[in-house]
Amino acid sequence: MMRRLVAYILFFLTISQGVVAQNIVTDLSERSIDIRYSFNGANLLLFGAYEEAKFGNNESVDIIVVVRGPNEDIVVREKQKTYGIWVNRDVHVFTQAPGFYAVVSTKPMKDIASIAYLNAKGIGYQSLGLDQDNHVDHAEAFRSALVRGKEKNGLYMEDTAGVSIVGGGLFRSDIKLPANVPVGDFSIETFVFQNSKIVGHKNIMLKVDKAGFERTVYSYAHSHPFWYGITAVLIALLAGWFAGFVGRKQF
Repeated sequence: MMRRLVAYILFFLTISQGVVAQNIVTDLSERSIDIRYSFNGANLLLFGAYEEAKFGNNESVDIIVVVRGPNEDIVVREKQKTYGIWVNRDVHVFTQAPGFYAVVSTKPMKDIASIAYLNAKGIGYQSLGLDQDNHVDHAEAFRSALVRGKEKNGLYMEDTAGVSIVGGGLFRSDIKLPANVPVGDFSIETFVFQNSKIVGHKNIMLKVDKAGFERTVYSYAHSHPFWYGITAVLIALLAGWFAGFVGRKQF
């Protein structure tokens, strides 16, 4: 909390010294997140400012923030009940889909700009450009299933009241990362809208990575997957043997 407060104060001091030489500036309370064994999510503070003198009063300005995590291949399976048993009927692999995607704004996006304009600018679920070359007959069903699954796990989200304009051209937003957030580089794009058009844009990066023992295990698993699997099996066997040995000693 103290780190966020200090970052907030330093940012406003920078603005007050007239360093703002562009339409918009933004920053984060933290630029890197370390995932350790006790990690249960993170709350980030995004703060920024736009040139109020240029854009006019706050009522004519809206802001959308897009947080996008590292891309990954995601498998979506369609299940069908056959003779009382659920089996996979069809499978679709979405290549290079964002592992995390969040959109926060000052108000509902449809009230900020047209859906077509937002899509063209890469804002919102519909703009993700997910690979749908296969299964063209029911691609939308697979796509909807992907989004629902990600939303259920807290990895895709929309918040139409997640950005607050505090006055004087200043704004802030609280960004929540879940405990299961993927590891990698995140882009955080801030768009300033006026009259349904983008008049300011800023992109900053966030690094999410494992640290400590978790980092060692993660690196070993990815660099030596075969030996990692053997090690995991041996540990499971030893744990089972030890539990059985302790159980016999009690009788």
